[in-house]
Amino acid sequence: MAGLPGDPQQRLVPDVPTLLLAKIGSFLPLRKGADSEYAERLVALAGPVIDTRTPLAITRLRMGSLSRGDFTYGWSTPDRNAFRGAYRAWHRELLAHPEQTPDSTLGDDLPIGVPTSFVRNLPGHPVPRDLDVAVLGDFRTANHKSGIDEAVRNVLAALPAEQRIGVWHQEAFGRAGAKRADMHTAWWDIVQSDSRLSPLTRLTQARVGRLIITDPAALLLLGHADCTVTVGSIEMWLTPAPLEVAAGEPPLDLLAASDVCFDWFGRRPRWVFAPHLSADQREAVAEAMPQLDVSGS
Repeated sequence: MAGLPGDPQQRLVPDVPTLLLAKIGSFLPLRKGADSEYAERLVALAGPVIDTRTPLAITRLRMGSLSRGDFTYGWSTPDRNAFRGAYRAWHRELLAHPEQTPDSTLGDDLPIGVPTSFVRNLPGHPVPRDLDVAVLGDFRTANHKSGIDEAVRNVLAALPAEQRIGVWHQEAFGRAGAKRADMHTAWWDIVQSDSRLSPLTRLTQARVGRLIITDPAALLLLGHADCTVTVGSIEMWLTPAPLEVAAGEPPLDLLAASDVCFDWFGRRPRWVFAPHLSADQREAVAEAMPQLDVSGS
């Protein structure tokens, strides 16, 4: 059964007992993906589901299905990854606060931030989405040794309470791993706990006033990819990382990152020293990249 907007009674799952339904709630009012979220919520709040190893239903995605292009075996779109990270953070929040029930957290708004493709044309969810600031970087860790993560948290904390802020995880260029480097759960918990924050992907239909790129490597190899985000201005943080090339690793091409900005947004970035750098680190960056006009903030 797909999630339907409107009266919550229209979104009940018929195969879930009434007493259990009061604990786990009903489907989220989304255009797609509500069944995936609900299945994981059921396990998170009620316990494991026994697999009978027998076919209970046969489904087929038709041409034009909203979910048809979202995933294949071993791969899913950035929007689907963001949706999964957001609802899992909500599930952790529900487990930490058992006095809350899923339906009690719904109100007039969704309890999680979701990409625009999941709420397109639904009441109360205008598209494109307007954001004052967005931060783009590789947030696969919760405490990156370079100090970037702490610097990002400090920037987010310093932004005015009324600003709408997007957090955009993009895996940085490097050696491929066995699994996709998703955003760290600690970052998802930060997004879930702060009403100003919402997840952002390159496929989100959004207008961003100011884009802060914390890691130029996150843009490399993406010039061919689609991007539906528009921005008013771009700041690209610079750190000593491009100077510290390990043996066997290719150097970081800052101009290629600038080209992706131009291809995606029609403008080039303003080069800025990352706010957490010491005076000596700023001097080293400036000396190593004399061709770039780098500002202090």
